[in-house]
Amino acid sequence: RPKAEEKIEDKANKEDKALAESPEAEDITALIQDFQCTYADSNYIHFSTRDGSAKKNLDYEPVSGVLEFKEGETSKQIRIPILHHEVESRQEEFNVILENPSKETDLGDPSICTVTILDMSKRFIDHGTITVDSTRYHSDANPGEISIGVKRSGGSDGAVAISYRTIDATAIGGESQNDGSDYIKLEGTLWFRHGEAAKTIDLVINPNAHPNQDHSTLIVALQRPLSRHTRRGMCHGHHHL
Repeated sequence: RPKAEEKIEDKANKEDKALAESPEAEDITALIQDFQCTYADSNYIHFSTRDGSAKKNLDYEPVSGVLEFKEGETSKQIRIPILHHEVESRQEEFNVILENPSKETDLGDPSICTVTILDMSKRFIDHGTITVDSTRYHSDANPGEISIGVKRSGGSDGAVAISYRTIDATAIGGESQNDGSDYIKLEGTLWFRHGEAAKTIDLVINPNAHPNQDHSTLIVALQRPLSRHTRRGMCHGHHHL
């Protein structure tokens, strides 16, 4: 073999040996061992942010790292600081990406989510109006359920919520179908995500209550919208026994 090649190989071996004995190499080896020890008995996945129309260090603070799921854990959170600036923009978006899971972990779908930043201080933001699809609903008792549509119109910017509850009229609400009531009383909150425009309230009717009564009436009321610019409505429900 030519002496020039032997000299090059010998030099490379010396450099590798020097690198292996350097403090930096010890730090790297310790880091690798620590990583292997930390994640040997757990599942993990890497995450990072990626620009869209929103730009890192201007609209949001970029983050990246590793999520570790220990035995029994099923959820984690990624916190991303949103930054304020004076440039007017109705909305901007960036992505959060999951990738490179541990070998025992499958990467599911979706593995990318889009984060929308809304400038809620601008007048062109409209949370919309929340109303019921119809002011009157009719149902026989036999189906046992009425689905009441709730819609968000005129705008769907941002997340909003609205409370709802049933109010007795001639129909009497109860806690179960075994207490002689006409229907099961409801009280709760509907949450609309950004861009979401439709929800339903499922009302359970008691088919065994007051069999000799022709019909009875109850009210489903929307109230206390949890957004300054969101409006509300209500409906009447009739069921024939």
